[in-house]
This record gives sequence, C-alpha cells and structure tokens, in this order.
Amino acid sequence: MSKAVLRILDLMQGVFRWLGADYDILRTIVEVKFKMQNRRPMASFSHYKSYNNDQDTNNSFWIMVGLLSIFGGLMGISIFFIDKPYYAYALPFGYIMIMSVLTLVTDFSSLLLDTTDNVVLLPRPVTGRTILLARLVHISSYVLILSYGIALLPLIFTLFKYGILASLAFALAVFVLAMLSVFFTSLLYMLLMQFTSEERLKDIISYFQIAFTLLVTVGYQMISRIFDWLDLDTTAVVIRGWHYALPPLWLSGWMQFVIKGAHNFWILSLLAFVVPLLAMWILIRYLAPQFTQKIAQLGVGDGGGSEKVVTQKRDGFVSRLASLMTRSHLEKAIFELSWKITARDRKFKMRTYPTFGSLIPLIFVFGKGIFDPQKWSEMAEGYLYLMLLYMAHIIAGTFQSQSHFSEDFKAAWVYFATPTDSPRDVVVGNIKAILLKFYTPFYLLLSTFVLTIWGIKALDDLYLAFVASVCLSMIESKIGSQNRLPFSKSLATMKEAGQTSQFVIFMLLLPICGFGHWGLTFIPFGVPVACVFATFIAYVLYKQFDKLTWDSFDL
Repeated sequence: MSKAVLRILDLMQGVFRWLGADYDILRTIVEVKFKMQNRRPMASFSHYKSYNNDQDTNNSFWIMVGLLSIFGGLMGISIFFIDKPYYAYALPFGYIMIMSVLTLVTDFSSLLLDTTDNVVLLPRPVTGRTILLARLVHISSYVLILSYGIALLPLIFTLFKYGILASLAFALAVFVLAMLSVFFTSLLYMLLMQFTSEERLKDIISYFQIAFTLLVTVGYQMISRIFDWLDLDTTAVVIRGWHYALPPLWLSGWMQFVIKGAHNFWILSLLAFVVPLLAMWILIRYLAPQFTQKIAQLGVGDGGGSEKVVTQKRDGFVSRLASLMTRSHLEKAIFELSWKITARDRKFKMRTYPTFGSLIPLIFVFGKGIFDPQKWSEMAEGYLYLMLLYMAHIIAGTFQSQSHFSEDFKAAWVYFATPTDSPRDVVVGNIKAILLKFYTPFYLLLSTFVLTIWGIKALDDLYLAFVASVCLSMIESKIGSQNRLPFSKSLATMKEAGQTSQFVIFMLLLPICGFGHWGLTFIPFGVPVACVFATFIAYVLYKQFDKLTWDSFDL
C-alpha cells in the first residue's frame, strides 16, 4: 500500500509545493511512517491482539476494514428500499463519517500527536507545515481505504440502481467525506492543543474510544429497526434548517442533485465541496505554523519551575463512605484505593466503561413502547423487567474481574507488607468499592425505571435481584478470580485469567438465578421467602472471606 501512496504523491507534488511544504522531505517522512505503522497494533483490535499473539499486526487494519464493510453494506440497503436519494444516502454517509472520525480518534490520534520523532525532526530545518502535511497524508491514506471499504457495497448498490454516473458521484462524495473527517478531526486536535494539557487530551481521546464501542452497539441494533420507525413512503423530501449543519446531508443532497436533477439542493452540494477546501486552507495556513511548537511541548512536561501542590480532603465523600461501609482501617484503605484507581486509570476505563453499552440493546427489547407512557400499562402486566435486572450484573462482573489487572501490578508487593494475618480486608474492600461505585448507582437508576412502570409490587423483586448479584460477585471473587488481589496482575496474563469460571457464572449461574426468580413469581409468597434465603446465603458467603490466608495468594 505504501508504494501506491508514494506514486500518487509524486503525481501531486505540485499541490504540496503550492501549499508550502518541502516535498522531498515530506515524501521521506511519509515513507518512514508507513514502515513504522505496520509494526503497531490497532487500538480497535487490541483485545483481539492479546488473544492472538502470533497474528501479524499489519492484518488488524484489514480485519477492521472487512468488518466495517459488512456494516456499511447493511447501511447501504437503504438505497434499494428508499426511493428518495436524499434520505437513502444519509444513512451510509452518516455511518462512513462517524466511523472515520471515531477511528481517527481511537487508532490514528497517536499518529497525528506522535512525539517519538521529535528528536529527529525538530532539530532539523523542517517546517511545521511540512510535518503536519506529512502526518495528514499518512493518516488520510488509511482513512480513505477505510471509507471506501465501508462504501464498497453501497457503491455497488448505486451502480445497479442508478447507473455509472451516480456511482462516480458517490465515489467522489466518499472521498470528500473522508477528507472532511480528517480536516475536522485535525482542527479539533489543534484547538484542543491550544487550551488543554497533554494528560487532559489523552482523557478526551479515551472517552471517544468508549463512545466508539457504544456507537457500534447502538448502530447494530438500529439497522434492522430504522425502517420500521420511519414512514418513508409518505415522507416528502424537505430541507430543514438544521440539515445545513450536518455534512452527511450535504453529500446526500449532492446525490439527490445528481440523480434526480433537484436544483433546490445546490446549496447543500456547494457546501459539500467548499467546506473541506476551506477547512484545509485554515488548517494549513493558520494552524500548521504552530504545530511544531505544540508537538514539541507534548511529552516534555512543564519544563521545571514551581511545582503544583494538590491538596486533597481526607474527610471527603469517598472517605466518609469507606468509614461507613468497612470495619477495619486496612479495609477502608483498600476501599479508597480501588475507588480512586478506577477513577484515574485510563486503560481500566477503556476496558470496562464500554460494558454499559452492552445493556443498550435492552432498550430495543422493550421496543418503542418504552418511550410511550400510554403503553406502560401493557408492559406492567408481565415480568420483562427481571431480564433487565439480571442483565445488569454484567456490569458488576466485568468491573470486578477487571479490577485485578493493572499496568502497575508490581506495586502489589505492598499488600504483603501489611500487618495483618489475613488478606480478607484487601479482597473485601475491593469488592465493596466496585459494587458501590459502579453497580449500585446503575441498579438504583434501573430500579427507579422499574418502579415507575411496574409499581411497588416489584420492590421485593428488586431486592432479590440485587442480593443475587452480590452473591454472584462474591462467588466470582472467591472462585472465578482464583485468589487474585486487586490490581496485582499484569494485563498480559488476562488471557489465562479464569475465563472458564467467568463463563460459567455469566452463562450458567446468572440465567439460573433469573429463571428461578421468574418461577418464584408464580408461587404465593415465593419471592419474599427467597429474599430471606438469599440474604442468609450472602451472609454465609461474606463470612467465608474470613478464612482466606496469605498462602493462597502470590505476586
């Protein structure tokens, strides 16, 4: 791929010289960057890569292109079912832009903000414009391949339905959309670099990575339902004022203009081609000269000077909560440690926060009736909410299992230096922190929703499901975690980290509890009696942690 890109660059070297770049240096930088990129795994497939250490890192990009092409084909089906190009192409164009931008943020942000080549480039007479253009060319090459991969099936659909002229217009629109994604993302980064620190910028990128997973989850569920939600047979093509703010609609307007000859879409068509050129001009002429200086500041720190003193309240909310929920000083300390590490560890949040997206499909299980108060009375006649309550345990189980892994796992030796005969306080303190911080607030939110629709009759069901989830968490910690201390294991050992036991809990014990709970609803006083029994089981499991010994744990 790199050779093909370099040949295209040679044909366009006049454009780069006109933009003010030193083309010979730019070409050399791009060539080296392609060689280095082939050795890096994609962030979108980092989890996949950890399970397949023998997989060629260069293949992960093509795997991602293949998977997104399938989703692009599903989005492109709208071309056949919707006779109005303005609406038919809005879905695939929107999907292409969203995936391009989010992939730029998740996988290629490290290329745009790379500081590893500072020691080579910055001491030499290389202008910031040349460095920025080289990075944009490098990134744009991947984004174009990704965009055309997603658009492959919609392009074929367009060729079959509207002919070769429409397909050429669609191919041009995909190119414009990819470039627009690159320029807008670069502008966003350049503006963020003006007003945020390096650490804060990394946090923002992490949030985008989480959004990437959530968006894919929601999009997967919406594909098969979007045509049921929209009555497109009676919908007239109308340009609303807010349409001018959405780039995908600019390009769908361009397709309406080409296919149907609708001249009232000329403004949207003009925006589709003028705005990318304007964004590139602003980026190159005004922001590029400062790019070298900003990149040089990344990774350097504050360069000395006065140190910033951070004052922490010892009696804050977390400390008071820990005092209330724990029974010893060590347990309280571990509670606060787990609470704060899970808030600050960026990679922990990337591994766990997307779990909330796994529950989003439940909204579609309930259907559109969930947003219509008039249909709540029909929903209140059944026990569909039990599935929602037990599916929520996925959050508790995921956060609990991931709390044993950290990049700073070598610091776990401090646990063995504590003056206590049992690791009980260390393990229990972590379990309490995870359940109270992540599972309990989410469960309270679900409970509010359930009580709103099903009323007070669901109160004992809410209690029983909560206690059952707590019991499963303790079973997972005692058996599934194989006696691991919090944040004491390397991320590299996650592959061997008790996957079988976690599978048994999620795929066997959780459904058994859920179906058992549902069966109890048909027995008079079955759920209240089960609440007492479940509370007793939880107490017995809790006391089992008192029998833990240090001999069962290792570093």
